[in-house]
Amino acid sequence: MQIQRGAVTLLPVIFMSHLIAVPGTPEIPHLQIGDRVKLSALGLERSPRMARTGAIVGAIGSSFEVLMDGSKTPVRLHKTYLEKADT
Repeated sequence: MQIQRGAVTLLPVIFMSHLIAVPGTPEIPHLQIGDRVKLSALGLERSPRMARTGAIVGAIGSSFEVLMDGSKTPVRLHKTYLEKADT
């Protein structure tokens, strides 16, 4: 369903926990605190020196706080930089 307001088309937003899904965008798997994650292809390209895997310790908007393996301090990464790790 699209709503037309002048020259702007508004799309409905569906709230799912701490993630926002907009129709027409690629589906992102649901991530939650405690999940093991790895850097996606985009994450590897943009952060080549960062550790490859870690655990989600917090969520803020469309980003996650991730404690990367071997680190003492979590880093905040956008959800497009992450994907679920094979366990």
